[in-house]
Amino acid sequence: VLLSVWFEESSEALLSDAAPAEEEAEEPEEGAAAPTGPSKDTLYKLIPERIAQSDGMNDFNNMKKTLMQAEADYNEIPGGKEMAEAKEEKMKEIEGLKEQLANFENKFLEVKASWDPDPKAVAPWMNTLMDCATKGVYTFVAGGTFWPCTNMMNAFGTGKDLYAECEKVLSVYQKRHEIERNVPNTYIFKLVPNVFQEGETFDYNAAIDKIFTNWGLPLELEEGVKPPKLDVLVLYWWDVKEGDPVAAAKAIMATNKVKSLGLSNFPLEGLKMMVRAGVDVALVELCVPLGGLEHEQTKTIMAFCQLHGMKIVLSNALLGGLLTSTHVGRVTCPGDPFGTAMDPIGPVAEGRLLVQNFGGWKAFQGLLGTLSEVAKRHSVPLELVALRYYINRGCFPVIGVPWLGVDTMPDISKLETDFLEPSDMSQISKAFY
Repeated sequence: VLLSVWFEESSEALLSDAAPAEEEAEEPEEGAAAPTGPSKDTLYKLIPERIAQSDGMNDFNNMKKTLMQAEADYNEIPGGKEMAEAKEEKMKEIEGLKEQLANFENKFLEVKASWDPDPKAVAPWMNTLMDCATKGVYTFVAGGTFWPCTNMMNAFGTGKDLYAECEKVLSVYQKRHEIERNVPNTYIFKLVPNVFQEGETFDYNAAIDKIFTNWGLPLELEEGVKPPKLDVLVLYWWDVKEGDPVAAAKAIMATNKVKSLGLSNFPLEGLKMMVRAGVDVALVELCVPLGGLEHEQTKTIMAFCQLHGMKIVLSNALLGGLLTSTHVGRVTCPGDPFGTAMDPIGPVAEGRLLVQNFGGWKAFQGLLGTLSEVAKRHSVPLELVALRYYINRGCFPVIGVPWLGVDTMPDISKLETDFLEPSDMSQISKAFY
């Protein structure tokens, strides 16, 4: 499962060095800027919890237990010349363990010290993302507002850097994760050239350099330093009949700054163009209607991708949080005229549009009811049923970062087991179709 990250606040607000807000701060003077960031009490609770959960702390504690056990074993060895060799061997083992413990202690101290330079306003978001990693997410997508749930200037405005805000903040998490956890993550970036803009040639090298800058990577390297590469760059193309997507893909890979190329919004003909031209495509992002995996056109694209070794990822698999147990039995869709107003370009907006095209909220409730029924049979959350269904169909689902808190996100690690029976898959397919 991939996590698409999209922050509510601007990068300037999150990455500011403003001091933590007091719990009972006085009213600001007229015209003064309001304090940003979490309260001191929140930070005093959050930071020790994260340090305690870090791999550096866990490694230190485990090694400490191992050393204590070795010392206890040493004390149990009887005295006498006949046991001298055994005691000597055990003491060598203990000395080695002490040396390892000292190394782990240094790593643990590095984790503690690493919090000082971090912007305090971003700490709660870092905590949410770290909790997502704990629940089994290892691949993160730099996301943001995009068509059709955005304004025209964001989508087609000259010089627009659609994902810069997210890239800047997500880079802080990438650095924090490297310090706190041992398991490596993969990061996916997106590039959306305006193919309808005449008279200008898109500079792919410069566009990737912008991502490097947002990610905090140096553009000029010292001699002998291996240049960095983006894990995956996904090329979104508005219309394969406009411009030259094959030339764009080759230009991206010719920069030697990208490990793997992905494609988004490419029809079957566009994928065939890439294969004929010898372009190595690592993954394809499907942006299909709700239930679109059951359409023959989508099945044909997926079969082609599987034939040519392209991994398939499914965009917005949980509809921004609408396809969850929270909404089972709800009379109206969030953001309806008689309900609470909702941001028209927020992360749920695309989900609302997909529900409307599916047949509306009533039809969507039928789908939720089926997923809920299957979930109860297997004693798992509804969300895991949907995600496991997508995985069984050959997709890696992309879900949105939980804006309402990580408690709303299921334990992704449970998806490692296929708990759906063939009859479950058939029942779910009918509900989607």
